[in-house]
Amino acid sequence: MRFRVLVFDFDGTLVDSNSLKRQAFDHIFADRPECIRALPSTMEQLKNGSRHEIIQAVVERIRGLSRAQRVAETTRRTEAYSAWVNERILERAQQSPAGVLLPRWQCHAALYLCSLTPTEPLKHVLRNLGWLSYFEGVEGYPVNKTDMLRRTLSRHDLRSDEALMVGDGDGDELAAEEAGTAFFRMRKIQDLTRLDEYLFT
Repeated sequence: MRFRVLVFDFDGTLVDSNSLKRQAFDHIFADRPECIRALPSTMEQLKNGSRHEIIQAVVERIRGLSRAQRVAETTRRTEAYSAWVNERILERAQQSPAGVLLPRWQCHAALYLCSLTPTEPLKHVLRNLGWLSYFEGVEGYPVNKTDMLRRTLSRHDLRSDEALMVGDGDGDELAAEEAGTAFFRMRKIQDLTRLDEYLFT
């Protein structure tokens, strides 16, 4: 393999789950039309925010709630969001080549996961998928991906050209550029097969 460390994003990279995240917000606010209307602008304003921050901001649109009720409402809807997304990610993961390729790659490089999904929900999903043991480190929101790449290089005492960032977003590519690592752009989940060919060519 041409790299000693591989760092992966999760959504849209290992599992085709980006659309699920948007659908989940619609699902948990289906009973509040004012919240549904507020979602597009709130998600744009908080596009690098966590699910909790987005839900909290949208809950502010619900009139007549006390502070305690807003906290409870945010917690309840965040838990509903996580449960809805996690169930569907497990289904989507069955269609991903990652389940076969991750153990193959683990034999040749140190694997890491770096995502804007909060760490504990992310580890919960990986545990349910049986993928957690493939990764030497898992970091979620509020991680800075550039800093994470640099820490990982330092941990393994590697040159930047010995690591590869794999992701589907401009933020992933920017992090790789700032850390000086190579970058592989995912456009569809089946590109994992193309990544495998690239790694061993």
